[in-house]
Amino acid sequence: MTTQYYNNNKVAGEITTDQVPLAADTYFDGMPLKYNSTTHVYEYSEVGSELAGIIMLDPQVDSRVLSAAGFGTIIKGGKVFVDCLVDGDGDPLTIDEDFIAATALNGFYFERR
Repeated sequence: MTTQYYNNNKVAGEITTDQVPLAADTYFDGMPLKYNSTTHVYEYSEVGSELAGIIMLDPQVDSRVLSAAGFGTIIKGGKVFVDCLVDGDGDPLTIDEDFIAATALNGFYFERR
């Protein structure tokens, strides 16, 4: 794991990133992920208490398709903007205070712009 500052549309302060195993799926930049302890991969989830990572794609790429399990870079914790998350279709995800409070327990801190 590394701790870095990134200059992009998601990061509001110091974050921690990691390369992790991903399930076969289409991933959009800013997609929230949970860890599946049965399959040992990260996969999409909108549930705040399950948040284990946020997919982080190359700035020139909006989405990435994995036809089989693979690896990718995720934000594992830190300070991110509240409007950075997207749903399973790549559309903005609406975040409420319950989500923000639940994710703080997992090391994610959301800031409003």
